[in-house]
Amino acid sequence: GDQSYTATSPILGPINPGDSLTYDYRYTNWSAGTVGTMLSEGDSLEVQISTDCGETYTTVQTVDMNNHITSNVMTNRLVDLDAYAGEFINIRFQATWGAGDYWIDIDNINIIGCF
Repeated sequence: GDQSYTATSPILGPINPGDSLTYDYRYTNWSAGTVGTMLSEGDSLEVQISTDCGETYTTVQTVDMNNHITSNVMTNRLVDLDAYAGEFINIRFQATWGAGDYWIDIDNINIIGCF
């Protein structure tokens, strides 16, 4: 019955030049994840970043009906973090339900860096 879902990381950092956030996601028609689901108007998954300990967030990537890949296989996404070099950040995943009946999976959340 909830129309939104939020998952927030602890503080991460400092972020280095060349670091990226990667994650996998999928929308499926039921919990077994065997059939991918098309998104409708109002459905979205936003990746948001805070540099002020979670007081405010900026959306840095949105998955919606215009760029979602319908599949029961996890889709990998990348977010360039160069704009946050030297910063300590929180990352928030904000999923919003608009219509339809589906499950969302988010997995393999990593910050990839060059050391």
